[in-house]
Amino acid sequence: MASVSTTHADPVAGTIYQAGDVVTYLFTVTNPGNVTLQTVAITDALPGVVLQPACSTLGPLAPNAPAVTCTGTYTVLQADINRGYLTNTAVATGEDSSGNTVTDDDVVTTPTNPYPGLTVTKTANVTTVSTPQQITYTVNVRNSGNQTISNLVVTDALQGAVAEAKCADLGSLAPGESTSCQVTYQVTQADIDAGSPIHNVAVAKGTDENDRPVINTGDVDVDVAQNPDITLEKSVSETTGVSEDDELIYSFLVTNTGNVSLSNVTIDEGAFTGTGTAPQIDADTCDVVAGSATIAANGDVVLAPGGAIRCFSTPYTVTEQDVLNYFSTVDATTGLGGTLLSNTATANATSPAGPVSDTDDATTALNGPAPSAPAGPTPTTPQPTQPTQPGATTPATSKPPLVITGGGPYAPTGGTVLTAQHNLMAIPITAGFFGLLGLLWFGLSRNRRQERAS
Repeated sequence: MASVSTTHADPVAGTIYQAGDVVTYLFTVTNPGNVTLQTVAITDALPGVVLQPACSTLGPLAPNAPAVTCTGTYTVLQADINRGYLTNTAVATGEDSSGNTVTDDDVVTTPTNPYPGLTVTKTANVTTVSTPQQITYTVNVRNSGNQTISNLVVTDALQGAVAEAKCADLGSLAPGESTSCQVTYQVTQADIDAGSPIHNVAVAKGTDENDRPVINTGDVDVDVAQNPDITLEKSVSETTGVSEDDELIYSFLVTNTGNVSLSNVTIDEGAFTGTGTAPQIDADTCDVVAGSATIAANGDVVLAPGGAIRCFSTPYTVTEQDVLNYFSTVDATTGLGGTLLSNTATANATSPAGPVSDTDDATTALNGPAPSAPAGPTPTTPQPTQPTQPGATTPATSKPPLVITGGGPYAPTGGTVLTAQHNLMAIPITAGFFGLLGLLWFGLSRNRRQERAS
């Protein structure tokens, strides 16, 4: 009685196959009968299996002789993976010397271990932003599994992000294939003020061969650079030629020169060298002069980047002492260098990154001193010269202190008494000439003002 037995080995269990992988089958044939089989051959029912030539010439095979073997190979198709398994049936055929034919078959089912997978990579065209601008994101989706993914779409989780139309219909991806689409986002001032990285997540979603959802995400961060700054420009209505009783108005221009919004903007007056009632900022005069700024009813000021406000002070009336202070420091040689009337202020604000401030001042040069003076020698009238004896010399006389009459006395220490009778052109040009000339002019000017007033 003739008999044949065949087995073929299951490929390595647990292998995750990809389309194009090659599976090798091992066929083993034995003769459990009592008649020698003159011819023995293997056939395979799985289309695409390639058998070794030896598989058709395995005989003769004696009863209970050692088994004979051969191999066959098969290239996995995507359809096999999508199906989830691979079934292969092998048939061994033997024939004895009497022409009797015997057959045996063996079936092996191999899981192809389908696994759907997507890999999502998201990139941005910039790494850092410091102003409101558009960011363009590119979303790349790759089928990293071994099943075809269909109905693929990409959405963006960032509020305000706009995906191009392509993202809503990316079609199907075979294993290993990739596709991409773009998403844009307009950075807002709120993003800059927040200072946190702009975190953007893209979601890719599709279905596998069994219509089960396949989802994965990809994300990217764009850093935000904050550069808070504030600038104060302080100016005054008159910078030179100011006299007693003149009025000065100070201007304060505050600008947000940084890239984040500033809140709690204030202007604080600082050092003031005037001797009268110091000017104060008049809140009713504050107004927006550039960009975006908000002045609340309670006076709180919020400045957007580039925004600016301007405020003015209450008037300041120049005092006599201011003028005296100025000319007390005039350089006796040059007539220059008087201590200017100075007013300093500081702008303060709160930014998302911390406090900011800037300080500036405005100065004014004054005209001549007022007509009052510290105690000094009483003006004297030149006395006629006594006749001298023949051969005698006229004794030298010292010059009395400078006193300006007609406009009120002003007597610095030392100098020449100046009265209405003096010829100014005859005064020697000394180191104090320029200062004296200025004092004379302003004293006479004051006298004329008093005469007009009376």
